[in-house]
Order: sequence, then C-alpha cells, then structure tokens
Amino acid sequence: MWSRVRQFGAALLDFALPPHCLACRQPLDAAAEYVCPRCWAPILKAREDRCPRCSCPGAGRGCANCAV
Repeated sequence: MWSRVRQFGAALLDFALPPHCLACRQPLDAAAEYVCPRCWAPILKAREDRCPRCSCPGAGRGCANCAV
C-alpha cells in the first residue's frame, strides 16, 4: 500500500514541478535523472581523460606525475 502512495506522490510532484536538468534546465524524460544526456556527455569525457591513479587531467594513457 505504501508503495502506491509513494508512486502517487511522485507522480503528483512530477506534474506540479516537472523534472529539469540541473545544468541547462531542459525538461527531463525521467524524474530519476538529474542531468540530461547532452550535459552528461562532457562530464563522462572529462573522466576518461584523467589518470586512473592521481586523477591528473589529460593523462588518459599515462601520467608523468605518478609514473603510471
């Protein structure tokens, strides 16, 4: 029973305040998302270009700082 009440409350909230991307304020398809795919893509790309050990930017294959 509480799950149905929770679902109804979430649907009512989505109707009153539709979910929007936190970065660009565009409407989102799902309320469980916070950032749209267009804004999320550069974030994922930035994570790929970092050293896996020390997180230095631009060190996707190796890092001079930690000799990975």
